[in-house]
Amino acid sequence: MARYSSDPFFYAMTSLFKAPTSNFWSTTLNGAIDDSVDSITLNSATGLQAPGYLIIDREDGNGNITSDKREIISFTGISTNTLTGVTRGADNSTATSHSDGALVEATFTVGIHNDSRDWAVVEHNQDGTHSDALVTTLKATGAEIDTGTEDAKIVTPKAIADSKVVIADKTQTLTNKTIIMGDSMPSTNVRCGIKLSSSQSISSETWTTIEFNSKDFDSGNDFNTTTHKFTAPVDGYYLVVCMLRVGDVGGKITRTEMVPYKNDSNTSEYQMINGLAGTNTYNVSLTYSKIYYLSSGDTIFFKGYTLGATSPSFNPQGTFLSIHLLST
Repeated sequence: MARYSSDPFFYAMTSLFKAPTSNFWSTTLNGAIDDSVDSITLNSATGLQAPGYLIIDREDGNGNITSDKREIISFTGISTNTLTGVTRGADNSTATSHSDGALVEATFTVGIHNDSRDWAVVEHNQDGTHSDALVTTLKATGAEIDTGTEDAKIVTPKAIADSKVVIADKTQTLTNKTIIMGDSMPSTNVRCGIKLSSSQSISSETWTTIEFNSKDFDSGNDFNTTTHKFTAPVDGYYLVVCMLRVGDVGGKITRTEMVPYKNDSNTSEYQMINGLAGTNTYNVSLTYSKIYYLSSGDTIFFKGYTLGATSPSFNPQGTFLSIHLLST
């Protein structure tokens, strides 16, 4: 699926990719496929949502990593257990053939992360302020102007006049009056995207702070790359998304966990995944997301843990933190 376009309305009309309805979603191929088919049948699509991203053949049935077969795909639709509108070799992976019963998994890919960011930056500068790049001149010759899409219209001053709403001296008495006010849009732009710049060695069976130290963006300089903590600048509701990838050259990972800390206190909201019994497990990934209400000055950071590994580390390819202020 295309991601970049010079046409701003491309982003306004493009749906963001959807995650499955449960964590750690996986299934297998129902039948072998070659490297060009654009519809793929699964043994089960229960819980899967379109449009979406999937990875095929990340590892074999014995839990061994299969880098030469690994392929990322995107899809636009689901018909029973068949994916439709499939784009092969997504995210610079290589389209290849796969055997019947090959593992198919849902993971947080680079494509999903970049689509979310690209969608946001159409109307925002790098520092989070709104861009004026989409301003255009309209000549109102009628009540509505067709934008060229199927269902989008722009209301013009003539449409307001035709609506017969009377405004006199900026004061108007309302009848049947019910005004519902929800959360306010934030007046402060708070958004940051942080990652690891290199592999972080850790000790097995020891809870360790994830040392996020490289910024993709941080509109208010609210993340400290020395303490590895985010500090809320204002009261509000914040979307917190963290992904952790743990690797072990010995392939002996039996369990991996991740947990957020709020104001230096363990939230006990653990994310956990077990390695496959009797097999070598070299890499595991965990994803955490939640909307927090944070008061000004509250802090958030993450710790990770692994069990059974001989030489574990936090892998920079697949470890990142994203925090956005949604409302105040």
